[in-house]
Amino acid sequence: MPHYTKRISIPSNVKKFDIEFSLLTYGNTRKNSYAYQLEGYDEDWQYSKQDEHKATFQNLNAGTYKLHLKANDGYGKWQELPYTITIKVLPPWYASRLAFMLYILMLIGGIFAAARWYKERVKTRNSLQMGVILTNITHELLTPLTVISATIYKLKAMAPQYEEDYMVMDNNINRTTRLLRQILEVRKSQAGQLHLLVSRRNLISFIEEACENIRPMAEHQQVTLFLEKPKAEGMAWFDADKMDKIIYNLLSNAIKYNKVGGKIDVSLSLSKEQAVIKIADNGIGMSKEKMKHLYTRFFDGDYRKQNMPGTGIGLSLTHDLVKLHHGNIQCESQEGEGTTFTITLPIRKSAYAPDEIDNSDKPNAVNQEAIRQASQETEQESQPASEDKPKLAPVRQSIFIRKNASKILVVEDNEELLALMLQVLSKNYHVFTAKNGKQAMNIIMKEKLDLVVSDVMMPIMDGIELTKQLKSDKSFWQLPIILLTAKNKEEDKTEAYSIGADAYITKPFKFEELEVRINALLANRKKMIEKIQAEVSLQNSTESETQAALHLSNPDQAFITRATEVLMQHLADGDYNREAFAKDMAMGESTLYNKVKATTGQTVIAFITSIRLKEAQRIIRSNPDILISEVATQVGFNTPKYFSKCFKKKFGVFPKEYAEQLKDVN
Repeated sequence: MPHYTKRISIPSNVKKFDIEFSLLTYGNTRKNSYAYQLEGYDEDWQYSKQDEHKATFQNLNAGTYKLHLKANDGYGKWQELPYTITIKVLPPWYASRLAFMLYILMLIGGIFAAARWYKERVKTRNSLQMGVILTNITHELLTPLTVISATIYKLKAMAPQYEEDYMVMDNNINRTTRLLRQILEVRKSQAGQLHLLVSRRNLISFIEEACENIRPMAEHQQVTLFLEKPKAEGMAWFDADKMDKIIYNLLSNAIKYNKVGGKIDVSLSLSKEQAVIKIADNGIGMSKEKMKHLYTRFFDGDYRKQNMPGTGIGLSLTHDLVKLHHGNIQCESQEGEGTTFTITLPIRKSAYAPDEIDNSDKPNAVNQEAIRQASQETEQESQPASEDKPKLAPVRQSIFIRKNASKILVVEDNEELLALMLQVLSKNYHVFTAKNGKQAMNIIMKEKLDLVVSDVMMPIMDGIELTKQLKSDKSFWQLPIILLTAKNKEEDKTEAYSIGADAYITKPFKFEELEVRINALLANRKKMIEKIQAEVSLQNSTESETQAALHLSNPDQAFITRATEVLMQHLADGDYNREAFAKDMAMGESTLYNKVKATTGQTVIAFITSIRLKEAQRIIRSNPDILISEVATQVGFNTPKYFSKCFKKKFGVFPKEYAEQLKDVN
């Protein structure tokens, strides 16, 4: 056999192949025979038939093989040395050496990516956990501030001579509250939970009002505030709440880090597309190195130079709010010469997404409360005090049981705040207390309440769930409820009002505000009851008028109509009482009492009696000659004398006199 080749490569897609061979001896070719052995595949030599001179292989695994060949020339003589050919079966592309190198690189890259992802995940998780902890701590701090504020409110009435001290306390409460609110805003910004809601307002008036509100703070620091405003109309689209925080933070910083006798120049320029607001001061300024970290959270620049510590979150929050507003903020500063902040904001409606636009008609007003509080802080400096912590009396169901006073339920899990609310509110109301929603429901089921004041964040059952249960129960849906909470997000307020809360007050709150809300809701409730009483009044009304009066709104209409129908079925039964009435209405006696009282202003017995008397009036009107004793029997009165007494009390005349009047008219 000639040595034509030493190596053969078989592609990976070839599953079956033949290798042909032949001796170049032509004397007796028909008797030539061959043998082959594929090393790594055949264990022994394979002998071909005399008329065959090929070897067939199929489904070989990828790899390198040695094919050994030998031949017999027909005379019984085999070659001494076999001929060897190298056969390489190529692997598929995904199993090639290059592919495996790529796999190794991908594995290494995957390991690094997984490690980095895990590290980022741990970092994010820790950040979120710290954020939740920080948010919860902030919320928890607002409740003690409410306790302090309530204590001050109480002391003002007891010892008014310390008015200046109370002012110092109030100022520091306001300062702490604003700082806590700012921390919550930063957390919302970090979590991407800040939402823009622009509306059309007068930006010139807005900036002017903001400057006027903070001017007392500037005057206290002996800093002069100037405002340069355009003569244009000034209408623009912007988020008043976000703009309020932006302007306040920049102005308060300009005042805080200014020098005695310094000045602040505020200028506003407007074009069709944008507004440019500049706030410049001639204070201490900042170095270029410090300006690199200007918007970094909890970095407070060179505050040590003026010995005036800050929080390092105001400018960071301002930067986030400007960016949220699709605007830009720039800072120019030189040490010893002052600082200028320039804010550029779009003012056209088309610059904002549809979900960022508020088309409702809202008043054009600055959030004056926060700025006024900040201004008041500069008027007094608080002094450290060392006093023993006052011991509050243990919380009881009520301090004073006031006859004819409105009954309100206060639900709060903080015992100190609950005790203070009990002490303050018991001066004007009959107060019941509970520490969670479950306890509150037990009291509501037993007592005939006029109003509920509840905290939101409580164990066992929170204020939101309590409100849902009350407003979904036909017996208590009309009971007013005020929610107190440290949660001040718009979505929290929206949720509260959507489930039926009548008022939503954020902590720390002032008791003056709480009492005003309570009185307003009680007054509205009284008017509602009086209206319903007038609608169901039985005096001098025809049957059609009575039916019309019973056509009330919402669930009251169905309740009064059904109650009247039930009573009419048992009108002649003098023994039909409130127990039987409650059973027929499929309600508990206390539940029935609360519902009847809430919708008509009457007790159950009074309501039953009024229906009996109304029917008696109708009977007499239809037949003035009827015997009074017969009328009394038909409407369930056991004695004519008692019937006449009740009729006289209700309609001002005895039934016999009423019948005579009808005869005279006819």
